[in-house]
Amino acid sequence: MSPTTSSYKEAYNRHRRRPQDEGFQDDFPYLLDFSNPEASVVQTGLAHPDQIKIVPLPGRSSEQCIYKGHAYGIQSHPGFVYIPQAISKSIQIDLTYQALTQFCEAPHRTNIDLLPVKKGEIRNGNGETMWNLYKREACLSDGCHNGVDETKDIESIQTPNGQASTRTGNETKSKEKEKFYKTYEKLSWATTGYHYDWTERSYKEELQSPMPLILKMLGSFFAQLDTCSGNKRFCASASIVNYYSLKSNMGGHKDDLEYDLTKPVVSLSMGLPAVFLLGGRTKDDGPVVPILVRPGDVMLLGGESRLCYHGMARVIPEWVELPSMKKKNEYCLDDTCENRYSSQVQSWMELLMQMKTCDMDGVEELDDLDPSKLETPQSELQAVERFLSNHRLNINLRQVLPFGTKTIPCNNK
Repeated sequence: MSPTTSSYKEAYNRHRRRPQDEGFQDDFPYLLDFSNPEASVVQTGLAHPDQIKIVPLPGRSSEQCIYKGHAYGIQSHPGFVYIPQAISKSIQIDLTYQALTQFCEAPHRTNIDLLPVKKGEIRNGNGETMWNLYKREACLSDGCHNGVDETKDIESIQTPNGQASTRTGNETKSKEKEKFYKTYEKLSWATTGYHYDWTERSYKEELQSPMPLILKMLGSFFAQLDTCSGNKRFCASASIVNYYSLKSNMGGHKDDLEYDLTKPVVSLSMGLPAVFLLGGRTKDDGPVVPILVRPGDVMLLGGESRLCYHGMARVIPEWVELPSMKKKNEYCLDDTCENRYSSQVQSWMELLMQMKTCDMDGVEELDDLDPSKLETPQSELQAVERFLSNHRLNINLRQVLPFGTKTIPCNNK
């Protein structure tokens, strides 16, 4: 490592290269893979290689009202919890659909809302949501699948992020000059609940929107696996949804502005896999642990790891072959698999019933919730799956205030 390069920066430079980049070297043998914990041995060449070791967390009894599946920690990062393949494919699709149609629309806030309308851009009107524009661009609206053959005059196009798409000749002529203000190509993040002020690095009482119940449900459920907080209660009051394309990454940062740092950050992953980096309290501290994140995985940053630097080095394309997952019955991502992951959260009804049985925080809000309304409409499934085939979504859930504190303090951070 050069005198001017931090441990985190060195790891980031090593793992950010993509297969098509010059100098790329296969780094899969050097990634922690929690779907293959026994076979996952990392040789990073950093200062503390012996500390990078997967540690199975103590088993949970059947009487305990928490997730019963496998969960792991890392010896070098107390408080970090990784839950491989924790949420089913159907739940991932439902979360993604909500993220594409609800979480990134008013009254919630996105990075686009902070940008001025550029010359030539059209403000989105009624019906011109980002989701509808995406379906139009991808030719996945109802008109493309209502039995009418619209493939006779289809032209191949390139979306702004370089991905191939198609549109009919009529659409090309009428829409090729339209550039809308809000599109997924410009979307990087969305916030619900308390909106983080990226300029002042703070939360403000006046900057907030309703916190989606499904995110509160998942936050309370998985936070029960926190190994460091004596009080397992957790009520998510803020979320950041990150929308990653194939070219995206996330620089090293710390999540240190919540007012109760004893509560973990709960992170949910959907779509494409990625390389996640978990560093130390400073960017110079090691070891920096590279982790292979698969869709459906959940992680908690709690305890000492709550204030560690972390980020995402790269998104892994769909065509890249990942190491095979463990083949025993407790590991299977596909809902239709005969040997599916038996402890995986399979449905909203299952999650709702378990939360009510266990009397978890916020369960009283769920009394009137109809789980069937959380399911993605059948007519939208193809478009959601297409989006997930070339994007990654990550949802981070946080409890901003300690229990008993109702508002952001006036002398906020």
